[in-house]
Amino acid sequence: NGCSYLAVIPADGEGNDLADMQVSILKSVEEDGDSVLCAIEDDAELEAVNDLIMEQLYAQQENED
Repeated sequence: NGCSYLAVIPADGEGNDLADMQVSILKSVEEDGDSVLCAIEDDAELEAVNDLIMEQLYAQQENED
């Protein structure tokens, strides 16, 4: 959809199993000429982005195995 998103995970080093990993997804929006990260308020948008990110994470993990 032309938007940029950022998926972040806790930096504590725990939860290396993708099934247990807590992922926060933020959307990059422009405010006054600056990029700002904000929460995604639309449930359908959040679900679509989450699905894409999880597909990429699982594909990456499969390639590493």
